[in-house]
Amino acid sequence: MSLNLKQKLLIGAVTIPFLMGMECSIGPTPEDAEAVVKEFAYQTLAMEPVLATEVGYHTHDGPEGTVQLDEQLGDYSSSGIQARVAYMSQIVNTLRDPEKMPDRSKLRGEIFADLTSMEDRTERVLFELQTRQRYATDPNFCMEILGRALLVPTLQAYASESARAGHITARLQKVPEFLGQAQQNLTASSALQIAATKSQVAGLIEMIGEDIPAQMPSASGPDYSAAADGAVSALQGFDTFLSGLATAGDWRMGSSLFEQKLKVDSSLDDLSLDQLQTELQADYDDAYSRLMAVARPIHRGIYGNQRPPSDFALMRDILDIVSDANRLTSEDGAVARIEENIETAKAFMLQEELMEFPSGVELSVSQTPAFLRERFPVSAFEGAPVLHPDLGTYFWVSPLPATADRRAVLAKLREYNNFKLQIVAVDALARYLQSAVAATGDPDMSEATRLVRNVNGNRAYISGWSMYLATSTMDEDFNKSSQNFQLNWLKYKVEFLASAILDIKMHTQNMSVDEAETMLQRQVFMEAGAVSSAVRSIQLNPTNFAIAYIGSKQWLRVRTRYQEITTDFKFSSFHSKALGAGALPPAELVYLTTEGQGRLE
Repeated sequence: MSLNLKQKLLIGAVTIPFLMGMECSIGPTPEDAEAVVKEFAYQTLAMEPVLATEVGYHTHDGPEGTVQLDEQLGDYSSSGIQARVAYMSQIVNTLRDPEKMPDRSKLRGEIFADLTSMEDRTERVLFELQTRQRYATDPNFCMEILGRALLVPTLQAYASESARAGHITARLQKVPEFLGQAQQNLTASSALQIAATKSQVAGLIEMIGEDIPAQMPSASGPDYSAAADGAVSALQGFDTFLSGLATAGDWRMGSSLFEQKLKVDSSLDDLSLDQLQTELQADYDDAYSRLMAVARPIHRGIYGNQRPPSDFALMRDILDIVSDANRLTSEDGAVARIEENIETAKAFMLQEELMEFPSGVELSVSQTPAFLRERFPVSAFEGAPVLHPDLGTYFWVSPLPATADRRAVLAKLREYNNFKLQIVAVDALARYLQSAVAATGDPDMSEATRLVRNVNGNRAYISGWSMYLATSTMDEDFNKSSQNFQLNWLKYKVEFLASAILDIKMHTQNMSVDEAETMLQRQVFMEAGAVSSAVRSIQLNPTNFAIAYIGSKQWLRVRTRYQEITTDFKFSSFHSKALGAGALPPAELVYLTTEGQGRLE
């Protein structure tokens, strides 16, 4: 039967809206989300070229052509910072726009975690740029960027030596402009931060003039020399600028900023400082009681039935013998001893099936670069490039300044005796594993996903892992037969918890430096000569210890939830899955490690 024109028009009038309705109902797809993830992964690195070099992303194709990121320092002018804010704000709007992104509640698997990781990271970056604004109050901010910009090309053989020397030269040529931007940004700082930055300036001048040419013979030609001279002159000018910078600023972060930073770094919107302190104090009291329970029999074994007048006297009696009898004769042996201890700890973890170790990623141990020692007086770490993990990882041990007197040297050797150096080795191994497994884990994970999750990933996940793994290792009876080792482990744990308490009290409750030093010496039993650098680290790195504590507890909660859901729990399997998933917030970590079966409420 044929249709007349009127019938055909009627059918068309009904069909076209129906088809249009079908098209609209489809909406954004997971493929649309994946495109946003990919664009975000690389564009954020293009805006942070020093970070890009660190993770192994070296060239970027943008609207103005291909950019060699290894030759850039990044734009930290007022307009450059605003461009970062605008881009991150645009990403936030995109993630929340139902016309551009699919319904998050209906997504499953990897893409769900990617979007949450993006949301977590944008919130963190916007807080740092808009609210905290460290670039305006802490001159260490620009020194850290510049130091990493020059250091990484000397460490990572991502290109020929001559090519990398060329990259360093190009970056040195940009130092005057970079420091000019830093001076425009800085309004005031604290005397402490200015003094620390001056130390970093001296370290960078030494690196440019001595360390780089010594490590890279290619960096010795006229082009490098001219660029180095200009950079050193700019650094000397910056040092002069710092001498005249107003010291009206306060190194204390303050309650509001401190709590906000903990929230964005931990993904805990309901975090309360009061509740955190209560939990911290309970854990500290428990660890302290366990420490004294181990210390008393050791004291009786040395001194018989003599009763010291206080816990402090008891611990000093023990440590004066145990620490002094089990220390190195000089700092020179620390790196070799830690390397030996790393092998011992690795063998134990393999035997107890705590971890599976990746292949093809080396861990190197050496002294901390000079420009990092003020902020990291004990140790520092450089992870494997996310895109080129074969270039290896670096664990650095910080020596005392050359000007340190005999008393300070002895205190450092006693504090970091042979037992504590075993714990330092476990910490080094933990950082290595986190970096190496993240970069080499799931072979099916896309490059964009690996970048989104592990570049500037969830800070509680990253910071809490080391203490979590150290505790898990000790709970499996690592070196349990040695009472002296157990004494040092529990003392280390008490120090970790006390540092988190001091982190909060110094930055939010006006606790004085003297009070903090007294606590570390009298209640944590640190050597007097090691106390001042420990307190200075807390002052210069607000929230570092508190977020490490929060993160260690989150790791334990994630593992507990994983154990509740799985029927064949193994430490090595859980740790490999969790590290391979990337630096995610805890809820998403549970979701991925349990293959969608669980959530962490």
